[in-house]
Amino acid sequence: MMLGDKLRILRIKNNITQKQLAIKLSITQQAIAKWESGKAEPDISFINKLSIIFNCNPNYLLGNTDNPFLPNTNPTEQEALELLATLAGLPPDGQKQLKEYLNLLKIKAMQDRNIEIADELSIKE
Repeated sequence: MMLGDKLRILRIKNNITQKQLAIKLSITQQAIAKWESGKAEPDISFINKLSIIFNCNPNYLLGNTDNPFLPNTNPTEQEALELLATLAGLPPDGQKQLKEYLNLLKIKAMQDRNIEIADELSIKE
């Protein structure tokens, strides 16, 4: 995966627009668009700034590792970030379907928990 693709995924995953990222970096939105499209690459000084903004490993942005996570990130956070990256990479209708499915899973979990509580209450009576 190219740096521009990684940057776009991280930006979308963090719910940041190109314009917002440009403001954070004190550059133009066009520069961000060029980075994401692969028409230009950020100066090395921006790699560190980007890694701080996105809380990711700068070596991931540089292509030295496929792991975007910082070494001290616990596995639960890593899994959550991987899911967010997967979601960001889906087309809009796929994102909608996945969100609907997750909502169904939450509802089922609540129903299961309500059944457990009802069972516990009936045992106590």
